[in-house]
Formats: sequence, C-alpha cells, structure tokens
Amino acid sequence: MSKMIKPKKGGCRESSNIHRNLLENHLFINNEDPRLFQRKVIDMIIELDEKYSLLDSKVDEINKWVVKKKKNVNIVDWLNKNVAPSVEFDKMIDDVVIQEEDVVSLFNNKFNEVLIDVLERTVCAECVQEKKPIFAFVQKINTFYVYNEDTRWAELDDKNIIKFLNKIRNKIFAAFYEWRKKKRMGNGMSEKMDATCDETTVKIMGHDFNKDAVLNKIKKHLFGAMKTDIKVQIEYDFDF
Repeated sequence: MSKMIKPKKGGCRESSNIHRNLLENHLFINNEDPRLFQRKVIDMIIELDEKYSLLDSKVDEINKWVVKKKKNVNIVDWLNKNVAPSVEFDKMIDDVVIQEEDVVSLFNNKFNEVLIDVLERTVCAECVQEKKPIFAFVQKINTFYVYNEDTRWAELDDKNIIKFLNKIRNKIFAAFYEWRKKKRMGNGMSEKMDATCDETTVKIMGHDFNKDAVLNKIKKHLFGAMKTDIKVQIEYDFDF
C-alpha cells in the first residue's frame, strides 16, 4: 500500500521560536523600537502560517490520489454486470464465411495454419466490436470467456473449444468439397489435382484437436490476437 504523505508536525511552533530569537538579536544589535519590529515579525509569522496551511491542504489532496482502496472482483461477475453482447458465442459460427482463398491455401499450407487464418479473420475480428461475445484478458493467459443466453458469461473450457473448432473445420471441409465438385463438373480437375484433393481431405479430417500440442497452439494464437488488459477499463484487482 502506498504511504501517506505527512506534513511535518510543529511547523508553526518552530517558526515562532526562530523569529523570537531573531527579534531578540535584532533589538539588541540595532536598538530598534520593539513594537515596530514585533509587528513585522507577527506579519511574517501570519504569512508563514497561511503558506503552511495551504501546503497541508495540498498534501491531503495528493493523498487522495496516492492511496486507493483495492477491491477484489470476480471477472465473470463483472462481465455479467457490465457487458451484454449483441450475439451469442455459439451463434458466431453462423457468421464465419470460408472464402475460396482459404480452400486454395489448403493445398500449400498445414491445416492448422489455414484454420488460424480463418479464426483471426472472423472470430478475432468480431472481438474488436464493442459488444463481443468472447473475451481474453492478459491477467489469465490462454483463457477465454464467452457469452451464451443459457449460461450467460462463463469460462470456455477445452471441451467446448474443441466443439467450436470442429464446427469451423466442418465449414472449411464443406467449402472445399463444393470447390472440388465445381472443378470436376467444369472439367477443370486433372488427375494430379484430384490426387492432391484426396490428400487434402485427409489433411482436413485427420486433424485432431484433442491433442494438447495442437489445441494449445491454436489457443495461443487466438489469445494473442484478442487479449486485452481489463485494468485499463477499471481500477480493481481481479479474482479469477
């Protein structure tokens, strides 16, 4: 806790003693009228007292900023009270659009890389909106909080992350399947490309999100793209 700034006690008393000594020495040396000189000293003491009082009030004002009472706040409770998203997390999948560029990218890149590109363009882009249904905070690494009407705000566990990723994977595969079908119908599919498509099918459907290394890599990328510092918004110590 920050220390209070305390003014020095006895300031006025010390000033009075100093000036009393000055008065006696001055009168002894200059043989000046005691009443006239005493009036001067009194005026000086009054001025010093006013300055001291002003300094004391400034110290009190500074302490109001220096000393702050901290309160522990549960982050889920705070989200439930302060953030009302315009869409549920489970329904975000409806807005995810797989582009032809994503399908073509599958042929030259790992599935994980294509998936992350899709997530950053869709889910993470949604996070820049004011009423987003998913949050990640720097105070708790690789942890996500999502909003759904039945549970309101809650921490997103790995089971539901995998469920969400599988839905994205199904969308990617559906877009790839349609692309392949159009190529075949238009006689634009060579034997070599057809074989490449078979390999790509295995690449897509063989991706296992249940493997810790695979899941953690995706979570790390998502967290890095959407994390925010909650203490920028409010001055509390948070209880996660």
